[in-house]
Parts: sequence; structure tokens; C-alpha cells
Amino acid sequence: SLGAGATVGGIDLVTNVDLVPPVLTEIAPPEPDPLRVDALFFVQFSEEMDFASATTSLSLARVDGAVRTELAFGLVQVADGDVFVLDPALLLDHSQLYELTVRSTITDLSGNPLGTDVVRSFTTEPRPPLQITTAFPNRVVGGTVVVLSGEGFDTLDPASNRVDFAGIEVAASSATPNAITASVPDGIPAGDFPVRVLLGSEVSESITLTRAEPVDVVRGTDYATMNLSGIPKKISLLPDGAF
Repeated sequence: SLGAGATVGGIDLVTNVDLVPPVLTEIAPPEPDPLRVDALFFVQFSEEMDFASATTSLSLARVDGAVRTELAFGLVQVADGDVFVLDPALLLDHSQLYELTVRSTITDLSGNPLGTDVVRSFTTEPRPPLQITTAFPNRVVGGTVVVLSGEGFDTLDPASNRVDFAGIEVAASSATPNAITASVPDGIPAGDFPVRVLLGSEVSESITLTRAEPVDVVRGTDYATMNLSGIPKKISLLPDGAF
């Protein structure tokens, strides 16, 4: 026991105890700006934060009137531990309201909570007009998988993007905000032919592809390229092993 005049050793003292709660300094992107459908969200604090508390204190939701639908997202802690990055698992919808919530329960490394819920609202950008700008490859045969670059595609239902190959329509197999993929059908005409995309009542401008003849070689993207000092000066190795 400890009494007057007694000396007791082995006592640990903690100095400079952190009793100051963290401060939420920034949420990005800025609130007034229309949000890209592939946006990342950044939440910054005044000090290093506890990751475990962040996993239960940060949320992202789609808002439809009184209905809130929680979204799945990846969470990464970066910088000096004072910044969290939220990466939605799926692309966001166009022209849609979302809310990012930072709950009061998030804490710093000393266990001090934020103390106040913070909610930020974001509205995503409208879907741009449907258009295609380029196609790769541009020399094709039946069965070739073509990547059509552009914008205005339906990313939630890729098959709703219909690709018209000279009058033969096929559904897109995948879609991102800037590209769709589709397989060229059999029966395309010889030589140059038009390709366009249809989405509901929207129709894109056409671009031109060319059907490769049996004597042609349909090449993909270079897999690796080596520069040489003599002749030939360059060799490209292709995915199928040709060069």
C-alpha cells in the first residue's frame, strides 16, 4: 500500500495525453460540382485516424426520396493516415443524388471521437449524348471483338447498347463510361461498312470498319516491341506468338 513517506517504484506515467478530438478538414470532390460516375471520394482529417473505426463510421448511399441504399466501396488510408479514399464498387448512376456520411464515432489513434455526424450530398453528371469516336481493331472478320470508344453508353445494362454492323445488330458485351465491346457478326459486307450504336431512341453517328479478306492479317495490340541496331530495325511480338 502507498502511505505517507513511502517510496514505490515501477509506476508508469503517461504524459501529454491527447484529449483533443480530430477535425474533419475536407471532403472531395467539392460539393457543388457535378460528380463523375467513376469518381473517388476523399475524406481528410487534422490528424492520423484509427482505420478500424473508419470502417464502421464512413458510408456512401444512393438517395431516392426517402429511400437510402447503402453502397459497397473499397476503403484505403493514405498520406500520413489522415486521409481516407472511398472507391465505389460499381459505377454510379447518371443524374443521381448520393450522400457521403462521416459518423461521429470515427476516432483518432487516441480514441477521441469526431463527435458530430457530417453528411455531404453529391449529384452525378447527366449522361452525355451517345457517340462513338474510334474502333479497334478497324479491320475485322466475323467473330472479332471490337472496342468502340466514345461516351454516353449505358454502363448498368451493357446489353442495352446495340451495335449496328451494316444493318446487323448485336448487343454489347461490356460497357464503361468511355467504351463498349461487341463481337462482329457473320455476314458483314466486303470492304468498308458503317458501324453505329443504338441506345433506346438515341442513335450515334457512324464510323467505318473494313472487313479483312483471307489474304489479310488481322493484328491485335503489340505485346512487346524491341528496337534493333541493324535491319530490321524493330520487331513486335503479338499475343498469338506471331511477330
